[in-house]
Amino acid sequence: MMRRKVKQLFAAGMALAVLATNLTPLSFAAEQPDAEPAAAASGDMYDADAISDFAWDWTYEGYSWSSDYATATFYFRNKKDGRPKYVTVDSEKSETSPTCTKDGEILYTAKANGLDGTPDLGIYDAKTTVPVPKLEHNYPNEPESIRIENLSDLGDKPTAVATYECTRCGQTKEEEVTDLTYVAVKEATCIEDGVGYWVASAGGKTMQSAYVHPRKTGLHDFTKTDAAHVTFAFAEDGKTAVATIRCAHCDATTTENVTCTAEVTTPATCTKMGTTTYTATCGTASETTTRQDVAMADHEYSASVEWVGTDFMKGRVTYECTQCGPDDEGHFKYEDVDAVVKVVKEPTCLKDGVERHLISASINGVEVATMVEDIKLPALGHSYDNSCDVQWDDSTYKTATLTWECDNEGCDVNSEGHFKSETLTAVEKVTKPATCTDTGRLLHEVSYEFGGETMYLRETTTIPALGHDFTQKDADHVTFAFAEDGKTAVATIRCARCDETTTENVVCTAEVTTPATCTEKGTTTYTATCGTASETTTRQDVPALGHSFTNYVYNGDATCDGDGTETAKCDRCDVTDTRTAVATAGCDLHTVDGAKVCAVCGKVNGQPKLAAAEASADVNASTIGVHLVVRVGTLPTGQKVITVAFLNNDGQAVQMFGTQKIHVSLAQLKAALGDTEGTGFEHTLTRVNTANGEKQNVGFTVENGTVNFDAAFNGSTACILLVD
Repeated sequence: MMRRKVKQLFAAGMALAVLATNLTPLSFAAEQPDAEPAAAASGDMYDADAISDFAWDWTYEGYSWSSDYATATFYFRNKKDGRPKYVTVDSEKSETSPTCTKDGEILYTAKANGLDGTPDLGIYDAKTTVPVPKLEHNYPNEPESIRIENLSDLGDKPTAVATYECTRCGQTKEEEVTDLTYVAVKEATCIEDGVGYWVASAGGKTMQSAYVHPRKTGLHDFTKTDAAHVTFAFAEDGKTAVATIRCAHCDATTTENVTCTAEVTTPATCTKMGTTTYTATCGTASETTTRQDVAMADHEYSASVEWVGTDFMKGRVTYECTQCGPDDEGHFKYEDVDAVVKVVKEPTCLKDGVERHLISASINGVEVATMVEDIKLPALGHSYDNSCDVQWDDSTYKTATLTWECDNEGCDVNSEGHFKSETLTAVEKVTKPATCTDTGRLLHEVSYEFGGETMYLRETTTIPALGHDFTQKDADHVTFAFAEDGKTAVATIRCARCDETTTENVVCTAEVTTPATCTEKGTTTYTATCGTASETTTRQDVPALGHSFTNYVYNGDATCDGDGTETAKCDRCDVTDTRTAVATAGCDLHTVDGAKVCAVCGKVNGQPKLAAAEASADVNASTIGVHLVVRVGTLPTGQKVITVAFLNNDGQAVQMFGTQKIHVSLAQLKAALGDTEGTGFEHTLTRVNTANGEKQNVGFTVENGTVNFDAAFNGSTACILLVD
């Protein structure tokens, strides 16, 4: 049994090196290669003290701001086991004030380092800028000055311009003065000019014009500006009007442009425009008009929040207007928000932690709705570094076991899982192959990670000599030598690893590959097989068969007076043999009421042939090539008989099947029957079944000098009809 223990050597030294070399945190975070250990005696490993978490075990992942930018949270993650770390610090702000024409800004900054609880990787900066809207100009209600322009000596209404100065930057603006009042010092009459001046008023400030002299009006008096003497015509937008003033003494009129005062009489809502009532005034006379010209107001919303999804990472804010109905446009609006996540309880190896997820909604910077969900952080599980024990499991060196100890701070050595082990299967490599006669060497190797490097545990064992291998019986390793007759062979088998050979007797399988014919020998192919190897040889050793005539067929050429012939074809080739068909001569006789009637020659009981009748038939397609013979004779009983037969080209009767339509000459049939009376055919025809003697009436017709009837053969060579 061999035992080797390895641990990391560089923990304490590396920490000191960081302080001594004053490396920047980012460059130090990069992985540094381990120093190559000094050579050691065969079979030994290097021991070192185990290390805990170091700065280089962590990676910086970024930061996020709180909603009011009062704090910044920095995120880190352990590269070994993936556990997170969050550090929150207060921010500082610096402000650039806005002006009337230029936006300002607020710069928020936050810094975090190892003193704030971060891994000791350096200083982390977080910055963000929030714009501050520009102030716009601030003009007072009272103008800096008023000037009267376009003054007419005839008393026409002039114009006036008020100048306002911004209290912040001194920039000026001008606005038309609408409050112009004429002050009559002396009223004009119809025969004398008047004297007066104009007073312009704006924002509590007044300006008096030079004296003017209204023209002579004769007897017209337009000073009566009351409801009885003044009418108004409003502009399209209602903001101005023309006052028509009727003389106090007659119907003469004059006009005066009036700027109307405006009052919102129906406030706008979030769904409907409001109305403005415009009032035109001239003297004591006034008149109003209403316009729907107040733009719709913005919705006033309340807010609620809800979670989106099951991971509680995102939420949705629903804004609902408090002024309108659910069916109104814009009544609802929605906003997706990211949850603010904070770990309130860190997990341990065996105990769960808690992560708090928060979503909120704000209106005009005021938080109006929140929702909090606490999420379980699963226990971290044990964390194992590269410090481990390594040993072979037994003398076979097939497996080795690695044992680790949890390095999480505070983990109890007696807790479940504090120690873990892993069994590794060794990779076996032949460093010296064994031969048929010589031993070889086998290297057993287990690899594992240690200190960022791949380490190996090795052991060598002996491979026994293999001996000769004659199991590879394939075409590459087997040759054959056939016996003279090919039925046996000797297989020579070569060792799969060397040139040594052995032999094996083989019985060959035989297959006739060229069959013998009636006149020629056949060949046999013999196959020798050893394993998957095979080889064939051919011998011409199958004797010729000779002809075989076994199935003679009657040629149907016998006559009533002589034998016919029969022919057989060789069972194996096309050669034929014809011989006499013994005892085939004689009539084709059918028994009818005790008489022997030949269907071929028409003899009755051997008496001469019956009289022939002219006939034809609708022959079934299968019987093309036959011709019809119809004869009439007299039986010993004196009864007339009609015989019907179909003959082939050799004059031999052939079997017919089914019913054939027969046509017989009426004149010849009547003459043969001795029927000379009348012109018709009035006999009864009866079909005789020659097999069982049964009789059946046969219908017939007479058309155009021809008798038509059906002859049923049903596989016989003749149909015989009795005539009444």
